Amino acid sequence: MLEVPRMPGTLFANASGVRREPQATNQTSHAYHADILKTLGIDGVRAYFPERKSDYFRPLSINAGDPPRSMTSSFEGFYNIPRTNPGEFDRSSSEAFAKDVEKLFPFLSYNERLDLYCGVNCDSAQGNALALLIATSVEKITHGETVKHFWYTHFGSRGSKYDHTIEEPLTPVTKKWLTKLVNLVYNFDGTVPERQRVWSPPASTGVRYQMTQSHIAEHLHVSADSNVITIDPWTDPVTGRFFLIHAREVVTSMDRRFM
Repeated sequence: MLEVPRMPGTLFANASGVRREPQATNQTSHAYHADILKTLGIDGVRAYFPERKSDYFRPLSINAGDPPRSMTSSFEGFYNIPRTNPGEFDRSSSEAFAKDVEKLFPFLSYNERLDLYCGVNCDSAQGNALALLIATSVEKITHGETVKHFWYTHFGSRGSKYDHTIEEPLTPVTKKWLTKLVNLVYNFDGTVPERQRVWSPPASTGVRYQMTQSHIAEHLHVSADSNVITIDPWTDPVTGRFFLIHAREVVTSMDRRFM
């Protein structure tokens, strides 16, 4: 159960609405919809009620040699998928913001940091903060860091004073950083070194990849001469998904970043 402070002028002001309770997997609740998520192929959720803070937020950088993070579950049938959090910054003005985020973007100019500002009420959950999130990934990757980012944001929400239209739904700075990301993924201009190439899969694909990483070692056998690899099929203990992997499909060495 999540206690929410009473905030005047919001839906939490009413004493009857200051608690959030997880009901998505409660079949007797009007809010039950876990069955719909399963039908859609969803295996992981960003839980509001994880037991550990590390199941809610994930770090900006990881050590390349670290083993895959163990996956946990707070809701029956679903894994916890923690969102990446760039941190909190001074949003009182564009100048204060540009100064504060210098610790996150030491290689960006003052004007480039200024462009990432999207308003006093625009935190990392707002759609117009998407440029900040992508810039965080791109900058870390291009300067040699290993990242595994899962950005979760309200893609279509506002935050800045930008006038969204059907023809121009994204702010110019968001389009700028999306263009940089696309080139890291596809290397359109041929300038991206192999170690900076990015894997940016659909969220569900990324979750299933993590599920495979987490359990494949338990079912993998290597012959004494190391010439034969056998992978037993298994049923995932949390989601119930059946895994059948052919040895020829296994990538034994992978040095890629993804978000």
